[in-house]
Parts: sequence; structure tokens; C-alpha cells
Amino acid sequence: MKQIVTVEENMTKDRIKKLLTDRKASVSSLANNESERVLFGRQIGKEKSTVSYRLLHAVLFSFPDVDANWLLMGEGSITKAEHSATRIYTQHNELHDGSNNGGTINVGANTTVSSKTIEELEARIAELERDKHYLQALLEKFVPMDTKK
Repeated sequence: MKQIVTVEENMTKDRIKKLLTDRKASVSSLANNESERVLFGRQIGKEKSTVSYRLLHAVLFSFPDVDANWLLMGEGSITKAEHSATRIYTQHNELHDGSNNGGTINVGANTTVSSKTIEELEARIAELERDKHYLQALLEKFVPMDTKK
């Protein structure tokens, strides 16, 4: 059965190549064994080969700071702002456990966050959770048909 490689897959391959070049890494660094190295090399190198879930997982596992949205869709920046998400989560907990001062939280650099801002942040967190589920579903589409049960 002939596989059709989409423009999106070729663009994902280009982003993987860019990432490997920028990080001075190789396909070998993504693989756990020789057969994966060969498989990943073919997927990245050949224009008419599809990108497998294993390759995407290996890239994201090898580079945990890489934003999956950027890798798959080309949206946003290469790296995710994990430290910002952690800070927002901490602020959210401070507001709800009563350890804040009068409905505001000091976030550094003489900046405070009001309860209204916290509500906006909670809405953004909910939006990010939806995006996460969407990206997980999108990743599942990259699983080769012969491995689905």
C-alpha cells in the first residue's frame, strides 16, 4: 500500500532537521538501537516517507524543552515556557489556599496579580489543557496504521 506524505509531514521533518542542526545532534542521538536509527534516518531523510509516532516521541523525549505544538504544527516558538506554567500553577494554588495577601500575589519585579488576573490565568490554563488533549489526539494520527489495534 502506497503511503501519501502530506505537506504537514514534510514540514514536520524540516522542523526536526532544524532542531537537530540547532542542537548539534544527530538521528542516532534519538534512537535507542540500530534499527530505530535506520528507521528514523529513513523517515527524516526520504521525502516520500511518513513521520512515525515513535520518531515524534523520541524527539520530544530527547528535547523536553521543545514545544510539541511547534514541532507538529509549526506554531509558537521552538521551546515551551515551562517555567511560566509552573509559576502560574503556584500562583493559582496560593490564591485558593489562602496564603496570598488580600487577593493579590507578588510575582516579582514589583508586580502583583489581582483575583481577576487569576481568573484569566485559570481560563488560559483550561485552554492549554484543551490544546494538550488536541495535540495528543493529533499525535495518535501519526501512529502507523499497522500498529493500531
